[in-house]
Order: sequence, then C-alpha cells, then structure tokens
Amino acid sequence: MKIKVKVAETNRPFEIHYVDAEAESTVDTFLNGLAVKKLIHVNGMHDFTCSGYKKSELKHEKLMDLFTSDSRIKLKSPVATLTLTLKGGTDEKVHHWLLDYSEFVKMAHYYHDTALDAEIEPGTVFFIQHNHDKVFTRYSGSHLDFYYMDQHPVECRAPDMKIYFKSREELSKDELKWMRSISFPDRLPKNPIPENMEIKSQQDIDEATVLLHRIVTIIGRFKRAGRPLGRSETYFPSYVQVGEESTIGYVNYKQLQKLE
Repeated sequence: MKIKVKVAETNRPFEIHYVDAEAESTVDTFLNGLAVKKLIHVNGMHDFTCSGYKKSELKHEKLMDLFTSDSRIKLKSPVATLTLTLKGGTDEKVHHWLLDYSEFVKMAHYYHDTALDAEIEPGTVFFIQHNHDKVFTRYSGSHLDFYYMDQHPVECRAPDMKIYFKSREELSKDELKWMRSISFPDRLPKNPIPENMEIKSQQDIDEATVLLHRIVTIIGRFKRAGRPLGRSETYFPSYVQVGEESTIGYVNYKQLQKLE
C-alpha cells in the first residue's frame, strides 16, 4: 500500500511524506516505522486516536481495515495530527471505491447518448482489436457482452465481461449502493453495472473504458456515413488498431482469421 502522510505536529513545520506499508501491518507497527524514519516524534506515538476506534484497540488494527469506509483517515494525538490518504498501487483486498471509475462512468454516459440516436439492431456484434487483443462485443440494448477470443462468438459460451446500463429506478438495492459509491446515479439508463459488480483492478476499469470508447467511435463513424448497424453472422462493424494506425469499417470472419 502506498500512503500519503501529512504530518502536522506542534512546534514543527508541516510535512508531507509518501510511504509504502504492508496492508496486513498494524497501526502500531506503521507508526513505529514512521518514528524510526524520523517522520514523527517517538514521544506520544502511542497516544493517537481515530474516530470509530477505542484507543486500546487502534494500535492492533490492521491498516487495510482502517480504509474500509474511506480513503482518507486522521490519527490525532495531543501533539500531532496525521492525515493518511491511500494512493494507487493497492492490493485487491482494498475496497473497489478506492479505484478511479470517473472516466468509466463518463464514457458509459457518452455511450448511452451515442447509441440512443443510432439505429442499432439487437444482436449486432462489434469487433475490436487493440493491444493484441481481439474482442467481440454483442449489443443487446440494455447491456453489452464482451468476448475475448480468436473465434466467432456465436458459439455457446458465457461472455468474459457483461455491462448492464440501468436507470436509477431499475437498480437493485445492492446495485444502487454500489453505484452511489462511485458516482451519482442517473435517472436515465446510463448507469454502468458490471455483472456481479465485480471489477478487480484499475486495469480492468481502464480496459472497459477503452472498449466503450471504441464502440462509441464505431457508432459515430457509421452514423456520419449514413450506414446502418445491423446483425450479421459474417460481417462485423469494427475498430482495428495495429501499432499507431487504426481502421474503422467492416471486417468479415475470414479476415479475422488472418489478423495477427
């Protein structure tokens, strides 16, 4: 875990430090490490308190458990205040809201607005190639199914990723709670809800954001050209990126087999 530490001590200049710490380490171990590095004074090190914790319990609390309700916490003592902010590079045990969903939500809204005015037949399959990945995306109106594969997605298999787009009224209690943790729920069906609400890393979020952007680009290009987006078992609206070059158009199944 990388933690930003703001140190405000009596009779000492305000300081900011960035430190690495083990998620499983206790608060007492963490504070001792700060004292050893002379980032805080040893005197009063055991007098820190934190809202929601008894003083006797705090020193035995694990760092990762402190950040289960907020990404920023304050430890206070009679002579100092430490503001701890969890930064990037966290492990999977840290709660999902510590990840940055802002671009993902923004792109989901952009996708909704773009797809709303486009006449897309349910079942339309988009093909995207980027970063050496080949991804089929099936449009179903209320959701998108993503298949990472090198073969036609009509074969019976579950999608590798599914994103639903729901209005605030359509959200279940758990989905509403999840959505509120990352963004203000929209009344229109713009709220992106990953299946089971499981995204394991920032990389997964960024990947989903890029894929949505590619689909928006395809829809926009076809719309400007006055070309329909329809369901086909052999031809797919596509975004193919090779190196710095990208091509938007149609690819057929035989061409896909030749793509590196």
